[in-house]
Amino acid sequence: MTYLRFPWATSNGDKVEPPAEEQVDDSVSYEEGYSSRYSEDPATSGTAKRIERNEYNGALFRYSTEIQQYQENGTPAFITSGENGGSPFSYPIKATVFLGGIIFRSNTASNVTTPPDASWDDISNPLTSLTGSNGITITGTGNERDVVGPPKIVPTVQIFDSPGANTWNRPTDCTYIILEMVGGGAGGGGSGFAIDGGGGGGGSGGYIREIIDVTGDASSTLDVGASGDGGNSGANGLPGSGSTFLLSPATAEGGSGGINASSGAQGGIGGINTGVSGSILSEQGSGGDSGSLPGNGSLSGGGGSSYFGSGTGSVAGDSAGINAGDAGAAGSGASSIVAGASGGNGSAGIIVITEYY
Repeated sequence: MTYLRFPWATSNGDKVEPPAEEQVDDSVSYEEGYSSRYSEDPATSGTAKRIERNEYNGALFRYSTEIQQYQENGTPAFITSGENGGSPFSYPIKATVFLGGIIFRSNTASNVTTPPDASWDDISNPLTSLTGSNGITITGTGNERDVVGPPKIVPTVQIFDSPGANTWNRPTDCTYIILEMVGGGAGGGGSGFAIDGGGGGGGSGGYIREIIDVTGDASSTLDVGASGDGGNSGANGLPGSGSTFLLSPATAEGGSGGINASSGAQGGIGGINTGVSGSILSEQGSGGDSGSLPGNGSLSGGGGSSYFGSGTGSVAGDSAGINAGDAGAAGSGASSIVAGASGGNGSAGIIVITEYY
């Protein structure tokens, strides 16, 4: 479309806008246009009409002015009641009009009000920032927009590594957690007394991992598994106890103690978890190594490693077992040539709770 720089007959004052309604004498009007009277020959018909120059100019001036307005504003002018025969024009929803230098869009069907009004939206100055109830913000205008999500909350972690009962309290807005538990590590077996040989290493605690929805829970009791002590000379190592969390059906069981050198020197068994369902990751603890039987040297068995750390190495000679350092790991057995010794102690279990928002 070519731009209409000048509406028709702009500089000519000889123009009159035709009436809107049909005329009884068949004169020109917007409703009827030029009637058949204008096609009659004035020389032979007394009712013939000649095309009026001023009304012809007036009609074309009106049409070309409206077209120019579309070209310059891209939006039609608001229709007043006076322009619509005395009645308000009924605009459909999403109709767009131009009035008073502002562009309005109707947000109501059958809209007969005049903007500015609650049923019209001012779209001349679009929003540069809009934030929804979900925390997502849209910024910018036109094609230059950015979507910014709600502030990301870094997961938080609570660690419980002291054996015994405790309570976890859900942080505000936390929706789910990843629960990790390890049972207590067992003690290593003692050596024989006044004979060579080595006790077996203890078994480490089992490992549990579970995702739990906590939106409806304010807190949960828990219990961190205790460690097992190493056995005295001629005695077996003591087992570790299990770790539990009230919102989980599973127990990360403790490992079993190493056997003393005089009773077989076998390594303890790693914790075998209980209460495990299909959605829970469960790993048995590592078993301890066996020691030397009497008359077969003085090497002890090492303690089993846990999910959270290494076990303990073996010892030789007249040596006590090594105490475990990492959570849920087991102590090694003791060794002897002449003098008896005690096995190493296991380490307590641990519960690690990673909180997501």
